[in-house]
Amino acid sequence: MNQVNRSKLAKVLGVSLTTLDNWVRNGCPHTKQGKSVLFNPDDVQKWLSEQKSGSVREDILIQKLKYQTARARREELEVLELEKKLIPLDKLHNDLTFIFLRIKIALLQWEKRLPPLLEGKDRRSMLKIIHGETVDILNNFARGKNLLCKKK
Repeated sequence: MNQVNRSKLAKVLGVSLTTLDNWVRNGCPHTKQGKSVLFNPDDVQKWLSEQKSGSVREDILIQKLKYQTARARREELEVLELEKKLIPLDKLHNDLTFIFLRIKIALLQWEKRLPPLLEGKDRRSMLKIIHGETVDILNNFARGKNLLCKKK
């Protein structure tokens, strides 16, 4: 086949001129006549086929590497689990649900506890009392106190 210029080859292959220039930098066969770059479409097709098969080989190597990495990570996690350094997600979820339930119950009990404390106080004193009660509730839970219901 006759040689074609960049524009014609890009149009025939359905690629941009930038892609074609990248291919040239990566070894796509071409010739120069003065300032013009010419391509033999048959040679370019052959080169592209070789690139694709090389790419497939690279993809296979990458997939093997990803598999080996995932396998090694799984083994690390199994060791951590055996050493009791991991908490199962469902246990963590249950524990957090229990903690939030305890805090919710304590806050709902404000309804009974706060009115006598706030009676006859000005706004500033009320805010100070509410803040103090909130801090007490959170500190008690942080120290493991104030268990309002027993965990099963």
